[in-house]
Amino acid sequence: GAGDRRDEDIRRQTEILGQVFGREDDARREFELLAADDFASIPVDALWLLSLCYVAEACAILCDAKRAERLYGLLLPPAKRNVVVVNAAVNGPVERYLGKLAATLGRYDDAARHFEAAIDFDRGLGARPLQARVQVDYARMLLDRAAPGDREGALRLANEALAVAHPLGMKLVTERALAAKLEAQGIDGSDTRRSVYAVAT
Repeated sequence: GAGDRRDEDIRRQTEILGQVFGREDDARREFELLAADDFASIPVDALWLLSLCYVAEACAILCDAKRAERLYGLLLPPAKRNVVVVNAAVNGPVERYLGKLAATLGRYDDAARHFEAAIDFDRGLGARPLQARVQVDYARMLLDRAAPGDREGALRLANEALAVAHPLGMKLVTERALAAKLEAQGIDGSDTRRSVYAVAT
């Protein structure tokens, strides 16, 4: 029926958001469609949490503080859950997405608390690839906050993420971890020779 088609359209939009990171214009267009009614159009079904986390990640990438507040409120109740789609994917703890939204809002202490919780969650599961992803997010937040000791903390997190992501061929996480490491070291990422050295040390 019409309701089923509408749900399919909404699902398609959230799936597109899950695929377009790095293509900001596409992400912005789909994000605005979903945000028009404060995300109420996202079907509340077995995929609701996954869809909302896709939207939250896009919100952080787009630096949309206005919508971040709404999404933070929606994701706070299921904060302790792991985002799992049966027979499909494990996307990690909701705490990670709350951390990214809190960072977007400039609430860095809240972001740190969420990221720490996400790292502990992933460590408890032995999910090192998911943990590396959170560590990169956390490193990025520390570099943005730039409080005393944050640069050193970001460097440690970036190194830990690289140690997992690089051998596993996690290209995007490796690139983001390297970028955070170079920034923490004060190295220009455009200097390829020094960038390669930074990965190896």
